[in-house]
Amino acid sequence: FDSPPKKVSYKLTAVGTAPFDGRFVVEESADAQEWATIAEYNSKAPFEKDTEFTNKLSESTRYIRWTYVDRKKINVNLNDISVL
Repeated sequence: FDSPPKKVSYKLTAVGTAPFDGRFVVEESADAQEWATIAEYNSKAPFEKDTEFTNKLSESTRYIRWTYVDRKKINVNLNDISVL
């Protein structure tokens, strides 16, 4: 980065016929050792087709990761990632 990051945006798509019932998290880190959750999606915070999300980032963020923590029936597509 040439300046501190402010936010990350991305699209998630649940692929399958059942409602999303897994657990998918977005995390940030300054050093790739310690991670902080910035968003979590599950049956209480679901998404469907091409849903766009934007999350604020800490000024110290240098790494972002997306992890499918608990996969049940649905696959997740991650697209259009942009760090601003």
